[in-house]
Amino acid sequence: MEEGTRPKTKPIVLPYPSIGPLFKGRDEFMSRLRQSLPGARGARTAIFSQALYGLGGIGKSRVAVEYAWAHADDYNALLFVVAETPEALRRNLAALAGTLVPQLDATDDAVKLAAVLDWLRANPGWFLILDNVDSKEALAEAERLLSELVGGHVVVTSRLADFSGHFQPLELDVLTIEDAAAFLLERTKDRRRVAPDDDSKARAVAEELGRLALALEQAAAYIAKRRLTFSRYLEQWRSNRDEVLAWFDPTVTDYPRAPLPSPGKPRSPSWATAADGCLSGSPGSRRKKCRSRSLMCRSPALKTRICATPATISLRIRW
Repeated sequence: MEEGTRPKTKPIVLPYPSIGPLFKGRDEFMSRLRQSLPGARGARTAIFSQALYGLGGIGKSRVAVEYAWAHADDYNALLFVVAETPEALRRNLAALAGTLVPQLDATDDAVKLAAVLDWLRANPGWFLILDNVDSKEALAEAERLLSELVGGHVVVTSRLADFSGHFQPLELDVLTIEDAAAFLLERTKDRRRVAPDDDSKARAVAEELGRLALALEQAAAYIAKRRLTFSRYLEQWRSNRDEVLAWFDPTVTDYPRAPLPSPGKPRSPSWATAADGCLSGSPGSRRKKCRSRSLMCRSPALKTRICATPATISLRIRW
């Protein structure tokens, strides 16, 4: 990109800062993502958890945001839009007008959306994350809007596993046990109660939580806030899982709460409700789905909770 085409001030609309060295176990994936985005701006790349088929909390959004920060110098704008529904996609894209077109004097979302799309066309070299495109309707709307654009890179995070040829799917897996345990140890350093079995118990916690990034962060924040040992956390997790899940303190949690749901639609933690496939059908079919689709269900505690419960689950924490 020619330097003269860059805006004087780089617009940055990202939901959270980089977690730096705490971002572990994703080097290979980040390299694959980098290779999938060609030098010519305008490709569309989707990040999704195909192998886990709809598993939330695996860290798709975090990977996309960390990629944006890591390659900030390559782009003239870093943008993030929650796109759970077609309406949310249009509304949140329109909201970017406040950053991209601050001189625009308009209150109508349609006018603001048109102005944002015009800005993207006129300023090639941007990086846009469309987050939580988890329905076919939202994906169809994303494709419709993106078909009008060139000159940028778009990363879509989704639980869907069926994308059109306009997207290049990349599979994101859970963390390795080594990386998951290392995260817990480093994230709680000088904040937990030290014990001789920290290394082994950190691995046990990681395995219990399915090595899901969001679950690990929630556990680490809980341990740090209450200055627990990993062993004590496991005791509390196994004896009173609902209370542990319901806890949230934004002052010590590096992952923010998820955007608020639509009115009348309560939202559960994505990693805890990610195994929706395990929650439908007969007990036998649920067990089969758990075995084939979700590492989370391989966790002894979670497998009992998810695969043996009815087809609904209600948890109080919001992510």
